[in-house]
Amino acid sequence: MTLEYLAREFRFSASADGIAWTEVGGITSWSWTEEGTDVDVTDFDDEGWDHTMVARRKAVLSLEGNWLVDEATGDRDDGQILVEQYARKVGQAGLFHFKVETRAETGSPPAPLGSITFQCSAKLGETGGGNDDKMPWAVELLVKGKPTFTGCFA
Repeated sequence: MTLEYLAREFRFSASADGIAWTEVGGITSWSWTEEGTDVDVTDFDDEGWDHTMVARRKAVLSLEGNWLVDEATGDRDDGQILVEQYARKVGQAGLFHFKVETRAETGSPPAPLGSITFQCSAKLGETGGGNDDKMPWAVELLVKGKPTFTGCFA
């Protein structure tokens, strides 16, 4: 039997040290993309056919959602603020830890447990809108080095 899972069954957390995690709220859409950089290794023995191999890989996590403010206190979402703080820094100071993980073994069907954990830098997306638009929040996380995959992501 094959099961399908909903994208909303995952949560997203940021961390300064990779130990204490702050969940990022308001996410409505996410995508994980991996790409490879090919190097040409074609020689005469390939009889005119390209021969390439992957020399380098990279990954990007894109998040889109709602810009959140606590109705009672007026405070912004702690996770969104943490990501924004790092996005405004440069060099090593702009690196932080991030995790994508399944929420729990609940729901119908339950999502298998797993995570993707990595160090990254951030680029904030567009915000704003028109007269009848909700306030959006978006970020692109550029993975530094090799991510750690566990459970259903491994």
